[in-house]
Amino acid sequence: MIGRVAQRLLESVSWGLKGRLYLGAGMSVLDLASDVNMIRLYLMSAKQAKFGYALLAMVATNIGLQLLITFLQNRKFPLVHQLRNLAYVLVGVKPVVDAARVTRGDTEDARALLAPDVELAVVKMMELFAEAIPGCVLQVLGYMTLTSQASRVKYSALASIAISAGTTGFISATISYDYDVNPAKRKLTPSFYGYIRDRSKYRALTFLTLSLNASLLLLIRSFSAALLIQVDSTAFIWCVRLASGVVFICFLTRVL
Repeated sequence: MIGRVAQRLLESVSWGLKGRLYLGAGMSVLDLASDVNMIRLYLMSAKQAKFGYALLAMVATNIGLQLLITFLQNRKFPLVHQLRNLAYVLVGVKPVVDAARVTRGDTEDARALLAPDVELAVVKMMELFAEAIPGCVLQVLGYMTLTSQASRVKYSALASIAISAGTTGFISATISYDYDVNPAKRKLTPSFYGYIRDRSKYRALTFLTLSLNASLLLLIRSFSAALLIQVDSTAFIWCVRLASGVVFICFLTRVL
């Protein structure tokens, strides 16, 4: 009986989920810290100041979007609760707080706009498209223009690029993984979901390869985009417009 009870308890503890959530939240905070450090280093150089201002704008956009979703999420709560959650955004620990809420199994409050797990996913997506992905492209471009004398900045830039790529890959893999292993989605669309096998070692291996693949793809595309910007910035703008149009059409097709 004791053995059976222990087995049930072990089955109910989602160590993998907790590990992924807290590791992802920690990487998000580390990514923000590395971006702030690069902003400081860029602004110290007159030639690199434009990269510092551009990266600062991306970080500010990310924080602004998080403040907006946090306000909408908590607008029906008491003022102290609203201010506390807004402060989490300003000090950069909101991903950690959201991850803690999800791992605790907090249920959706009737006053809240989104469920805790949905809020966490929305914040992650905001971070990806407002800071992590464009910030990686910008920092690769900045790294290509650094002089040989700025060795300290070069090492910091390489570290920041690696952190941004790793964070983006991890978040992307987490979203894909969580959607694929969701029983409801597998039952609703078995032809699309279900490519991750059920055994734990295969799940861990798949998640690792998903993260690595997304990170390497971002690095390849970031270097390609940076090279294209240096050769012909107008062509890069048209490529972005074309890609955005294709994504929008695919979204409309999916919705309709």
